[in-house]
Amino acid sequence: MKISEIKGKWQNFQKDRSDVQEAIKGRGSFTLLSYLEAVTREIGIDQRIQYIKPVTFPEGEGKLRPEGIEISLDGVNMDQLVNFLYRIEYSGKLLHVKRIKILRASKEKTSLLKVTLQVNTYNPT
Repeated sequence: MKISEIKGKWQNFQKDRSDVQEAIKGRGSFTLLSYLEAVTREIGIDQRIQYIKPVTFPEGEGKLRPEGIEISLDGVNMDQLVNFLYRIEYSGKLLHVKRIKILRASKEKTSLLKVTLQVNTYNPT
């Protein structure tokens, strides 16, 4: 690898890092839990929440610390799930779905789903 390639990669990394820090600053007093609760209310699936719990991460070094929420929903339809996932991934708030488990809500023939997912983001330390 040439020095010029390494320099270019480093500059791209620095720009990406700066963009992430600006996006985090632009969120203001954002909390992941409040955001997810608001989205479930807007979509109309807040009554389908089975549980919401924080995900713990090992202590790390640096200016950003990871934050995660695990949420379980029971009895949502495919449109509601797609809408919920879209609102997470395209929120502009640096959120991403780390894991997702989707099951049929019951043994009967139904289109309702039971979904458990982990949503992660970063916050300044």
